[in-house]
Amino acid sequence: MDWLPVAGTALGALIGSAGTIIAQYVTNRTAERSACRALTEQVRTERKAAIEEFVAVYQKIERVISDGGDRPSELIHRMWSLRNNLTLIASQELHDAVTDLANALGETYWHGTPDGSRAWEHLGGVRRRFLEAARAEVRPDGDHLER
Repeated sequence: MDWLPVAGTALGALIGSAGTIIAQYVTNRTAERSACRALTEQVRTERKAAIEEFVAVYQKIERVISDGGDRPSELIHRMWSLRNNLTLIASQELHDAVTDLANALGETYWHGTPDGSRAWEHLGGVRRRFLEAARAEVRPDGDHLER
């Protein structure tokens, strides 16, 4: 019967160690998930801010086109700079959509609409594609954030 206290002590140590290992594993997994969610939210916020800046300049350019006045090159250069920044952090879908919109906007800015239509009408399809990609990019579900 001398072995019973030794076996009990060994079994207690084994159960305690296993409990500690399991608790540490669960704690690490929880911390990892929290860090992943925080990073995903940070990326989403960064993309949303870049999209908002691009949209603001897009609207200024569209207004300048519609007014028909002088077209300052600084405005179109700002648009290209924002487009370049956005493509660095965007998914491929948003990259393609913002590039197509920037190309169409630049062409319209310097040369007007080919059929004499209003700028917003002429750019409507490419603008909608951009907005759809942008909405998908900033959705909280994070579908596009891992790319």
